[in-house]
Amino acid sequence: MKTRILFFLVIIGALTLLSGVDIVNETFPGTDLGVFTDYDLLGAQCWGTSTYGNPPNCAYMSGYSGGAQDNEDWLISPAMNFTAYTNETLSFDNAYNYTGLPLALLISTDWDGTSNPTTQGTWTDITNLAIWSGGSFAFVNSGSIDISGYDGTGVYIAFKYLSNPTDGSTAWELDNILVTGNDGTPPSVSVIQPNGGEIWQQNNSYSITWTTSNWVGDVKIDLYVNGSFSQTLIAATADDGFWDWDVGTTPVSANYTIRVSDTFGLVFDYSDASFEVILEVVIGQDLFFSEYIEGSSYNKAIEIYNPHTVAVDLGDYRIVGSQNGGG
Repeated sequence: MKTRILFFLVIIGALTLLSGVDIVNETFPGTDLGVFTDYDLLGAQCWGTSTYGNPPNCAYMSGYSGGAQDNEDWLISPAMNFTAYTNETLSFDNAYNYTGLPLALLISTDWDGTSNPTTQGTWTDITNLAIWSGGSFAFVNSGSIDISGYDGTGVYIAFKYLSNPTDGSTAWELDNILVTGNDGTPPSVSVIQPNGGEIWQQNNSYSITWTTSNWVGDVKIDLYVNGSFSQTLIAATADDGFWDWDVGTTPVSANYTIRVSDTFGLVFDYSDASFEVILEVVIGQDLFFSEYIEGSSYNKAIEIYNPHTVAVDLGDYRIVGSQNGGG
């Protein structure tokens, strides 16, 4: 079904949050730095990857090699065209351990992409806008950092690492570096299942599935019966495309639909048609031979009666013959 969007001036800001797209989304799944680049200015150590992470892998930098060494290494993003977006934000997971200097977070709109970043381009320090790990390699999320005040066709973010024998060599880990923005395309959601015709039994669990586009944030799932709101199944769940619903003792009806929406209820979609909730069918219960047909030679048959409205898989059943009570 086509996504519906409600516009309310009072909460239009909430809708803006929903229409985000990923500009950069680096999770470091392999053994390289992905779309990021290491700019090694001093020392033999440089940014690489580690089998740790949140989840593994992650970007990793330590200036330790038999002791703290002199190092300056920048981990720099690809160029980002912010003229194509609005409401840009940055977030990342970070962790550190050992004594040393803090990691610095910087942003530039005029770096040329190749020159020494300490001598070319204007880099603004935005370190204090992020939430940083307290140590012991405990990952924390930086929080959503507003970088919408920067514009241009070549915007870069950088993490600057420093170490030396006097201050020490902290080991830093970075993961899930995400830059999002609003490209003007409205968010959308589409219910995949149940979308009409399904028969679900009480006391069983089924997956409610959906797809989204240009979406940021959780989704809300509501149950409707005869076109009217019945109950909220879950007020907020991750937008990962599925959520398992334990039907429990939801009343029997052939007229249920599902609504999936953002948590504000502004962007939503319903099942295209009704699905049914029925009493639980206990496999094998009430099945019996209702007729035996005797024909000539091998032309014989039996009829098995199923009183339920759903098919019963007979794959795990067998018919055992017995003669004169002999088993």
